[in-house]
Amino acid sequence: MKHELSIFVLFLIAVVTVIALKIESTDPAQADTAIEHDLSSSAGNAMPDTIQTLENIETENCQAKDSRAAYEAGYEDGRAAAAYDRAAHTPRASYDENSVFPTLRERARYAEGYKRGYNEAI
Repeated sequence: MKHELSIFVLFLIAVVTVIALKIESTDPAQADTAIEHDLSSSAGNAMPDTIQTLENIETENCQAKDSRAAYEAGYEDGRAAAAYDRAAHTPRASYDENSVFPTLRERARYAEGYKRGYNEAI
């Protein structure tokens, strides 16, 4: 009986503590003070312009030039895509002749190399 009473007392203390902490954390006066404190402490911190930075990175990545020759790049990319499709048992799932080469001649050479590389690897 004495053991059960001590467990009940410990349980009651735990419940009262949880309720007291909950009431303290939802006090509106303290919440406003906490928000004001957060705003005032971050006011002096500099924030980078991440949108501008992301736009610059995106533009640079989109305009990246492949250092390989167009035909060679297409051939290698075609072989890699075919190997992936063969391993995944999904024929022509990743087949894509598009490239970022700047001229029509280079894009055509890339597509020609891609077709050859893909067909040889299948």
